[in-house]
Amino acid sequence: MGQILSDALERAFPDRNISEIDSPSESQHPGNQTYRISFASGEESFLKLVTDGGSRRIRRAGAVLQYLNTHAEIRVPRVLSTRVQSEPYYLATAALSGEPIVTRWSGASPSERESMLYRVGHAMANLHAVRFEESGRILGGTADNLTLEEDPWVTVLCTTIEERVQTVFSDRFTEFPNRVQQVLKEHREVLTDVPVSLLHGDPNRKNCLVQSNDSAVGLVDWEESLVGDPSFDLCRVEATQIEQPPIHDPDRLRRALRAGYRNQAGSLPDRYEKRIPLYRIVTFLKPAQAFEFWAPEADEPVPELATWIRDEMHRRITALESEN
Repeated sequence: MGQILSDALERAFPDRNISEIDSPSESQHPGNQTYRISFASGEESFLKLVTDGGSRRIRRAGAVLQYLNTHAEIRVPRVLSTRVQSEPYYLATAALSGEPIVTRWSGASPSERESMLYRVGHAMANLHAVRFEESGRILGGTADNLTLEEDPWVTVLCTTIEERVQTVFSDRFTEFPNRVQQVLKEHREVLTDVPVSLLHGDPNRKNCLVQSNDSAVGLVDWEESLVGDPSFDLCRVEATQIEQPPIHDPDRLRRALRAGYRNQAGSLPDRYEKRIPLYRIVTFLKPAQAFEFWAPEADEPVPELATWIRDEMHRRITALESEN
């Protein structure tokens, strides 16, 4: 056990008898390491430990979790302790019941997949009911109030892209972030007068937890959360859960997701269909950003996948421009 981890454990779980420490591979992000902590009592917790020297993302995640546990009717982890003022930076949370959708997806029947996506839509609608006056990046906060760096929505999106590029981005597609920011600025009129809600930012199959019954979906990993247009969050669900392999009848899954959202919210977010083509360009940065992590494990040759990424981004931008 490294000294940084040992120090964080002593601070986060003083006087607790730890029986096992595990680092699930699916829970890692560039810049931090997540550990599953099992105690002799049978309880479990998670410790997210910063490894790149910056506390910005866990400061955001911890603040959002505390705020949501007070202001929203959704299942999220409970914050046990957090340290963001000095190293070691960490966020300790109680384990949330359920298992990630990704672990069930391949073996699930079509109706089971639809049921899971319906419940995800329901959970996203509950999240987006948490409204704000202005869009912005989340800097921190408490259970009572989130601290925002407020900006027009187009600026928030561009700044968010810059932040994620600084974390990690494949050298194969270095021109993508600037090109996407340019597209956003060219179509800024589509991004005005948006509804403003709390967004998860990365609601992929790993971050949505389901249980065997029909209980509410749990949402974990809030590092990329922000405040802005709920259509963007819903589009990211489609990008990461419906358009990611293995793909099974995407139209049916999309209908299930949207039905769950409508059932809870009453309707899809304002001007959803109008903004989707633009948001689909932004969300496609994700597979390009993490290309070096997932492409070597795919069945197709890496050069072919790289060509597909480049062609698909071009196709999405061209499709948007042809509509305007």
